[in-house]
Amino acid sequence: MKKRFILIGCAFLINGCATMSKDECLGADDYSRWTILGQNDGLAGKAPQIDKRGQACAKHHITIDREAYKTGYKKGLLAYCQPQNILTLALQGKGQGQGSWLQAGGSYTNCPPERHEELRSSYTVGNNYYQAKTQLDGLESGIASAKSNLQKNDLKQEQRDYYRGKISENSELLPSARNALNEAKRELIQFKKQNGLN
Repeated sequence: MKKRFILIGCAFLINGCATMSKDECLGADDYSRWTILGQNDGLAGKAPQIDKRGQACAKHHITIDREAYKTGYKKGLLAYCQPQNILTLALQGKGQGQGSWLQAGGSYTNCPPERHEELRSSYTVGNNYYQAKTQLDGLESGIASAKSNLQKNDLKQEQRDYYRGKISENSELLPSARNALNEAKRELIQFKKQNGLN
């Protein structure tokens, strides 16, 4: 059994991470399927995956329909590259990274360059709010966790000092974190109002 897993692991390392399996490549062997795959990549805000998909399917002797993929990708990216969409995703903390490293959408970096200036402000306002909220939540969570740990009876004095220090340290940072979140919230409300966004 162990040998089997080792062989599978070796085969995986030799072949690398294929974007598509043989069945997926076979299922995509028509114009409409390639269009849908391209559209889905565009809707996710990813960089074009055409070369990765092409290489994966070439291993199975299947040629991708590049024109169909490009048509779908442009359509998907057009829907993705809207200020409301970028703002919504940034508010969820998505969009960290660029190009092919972009994980979950939210960034504007894969949108057409002529749209970057317009979309950058949506991303920045949404990301500022997300970061401020994350920081405040982290401080409050740290205080609650330290208080909970202080309730334990079997703590050594140095552990008690550590948790008290954490509470004190995080409590000192709370006012500025609350101010930052309030400022980010004001900017978000004003930005939405000025740009007709939800």
